[in-house]
Amino acid sequence: MKQLSLLIPDPFTPQSYDIVLALRAVFSKIVVLYSRRNLFSRVFNPLVNSRMVDARYRIPPAMADASRFCQNTMRDGMSAAEELYLAWIMQLCKKEAITVLYPNYDAAVLFFSRYLDLFRAQGIVIPVNPYSILKNLFDKYQTITMALQNNIPCPATQLIDSACFKTLDQWWDTKPRVIKQRWGSGAQGLCYIHTKDDFIKWYVTTRPIDNSYVLQDYIPGTKMVYYRFYLDSLGNVMASSCVQCQRPPLTVFQTRGLVIRPEKMPVCEQQIIHFFARQGYRGYGQVQFKYDECEKVLKLIEINGRISRGTWTEAYAGVNGPLLSLSLFSTIPYT
Repeated sequence: MKQLSLLIPDPFTPQSYDIVLALRAVFSKIVVLYSRRNLFSRVFNPLVNSRMVDARYRIPPAMADASRFCQNTMRDGMSAAEELYLAWIMQLCKKEAITVLYPNYDAAVLFFSRYLDLFRAQGIVIPVNPYSILKNLFDKYQTITMALQNNIPCPATQLIDSACFKTLDQWWDTKPRVIKQRWGSGAQGLCYIHTKDDFIKWYVTTRPIDNSYVLQDYIPGTKMVYYRFYLDSLGNVMASSCVQCQRPPLTVFQTRGLVIRPEKMPVCEQQIIHFFARQGYRGYGQVQFKYDECEKVLKLIEINGRISRGTWTEAYAGVNGPLLSLSLFSTIPYT
């Protein structure tokens, strides 16, 4: 039987630990990368220091920033650092006989989704969807636009550019709003805007690049709902779950949920599945909703096209999420 070796390129996310814990029994070797951009990334990272890991490699300093990519993932072409990083990863995969590369951070997922064929030619499986599918799902503006076209309730959302700022007096009303990075992750750049003066202050201070942020109506309430599913290549749901958490009201920046418990499936569940299946999506997907206490309806606010930190809640139901998703991209069986 062929020996299986796993590479985790982004072990700084909470879900990366879940992935390794779920797959340790399947792989004979697990390798992780890390960056020494700060002390925490090496000394205090639970996965990098875990006994479940067989080998650790420091990302060369010249490529450290390229390994996280941030907003650069949506532009065409690669920087010199990214080209070096890709070549370095390929050499490392050959050295360690890697068979599966499992990214789980938004920017890394997008980056590797561009080169699936390159890695596949070397016999390496990357369990993510192609860039042609993910580029819209990771775009918060396009996500809302497409969801509305499929009759899925969403908050009003617009792009922030110099034109909207210059015409502020013509369209701003008294509703509070939320600013999000268009391609951000982990609540990066998220902030609450209560008044027009708040928005002006943020715009002047941040000086955003046109269309790199979105402005979204604030949804009143504290109830968040997370619907998770696994699709095969034919659009069949292999497993699904739904949980809710109570998150303290947004004041300035994002806060964590306090209580997590099972929740009934969203009313628009079938619309969501059809929405993903029509695009050829497969594997794990997560849709985040917030319950609008004024309109009494769940509204879609974001989509995650990669394993999320909520996989441990599925484990209670007997679902090994990382392995199930991997099996939908490979010949590795799900048991």
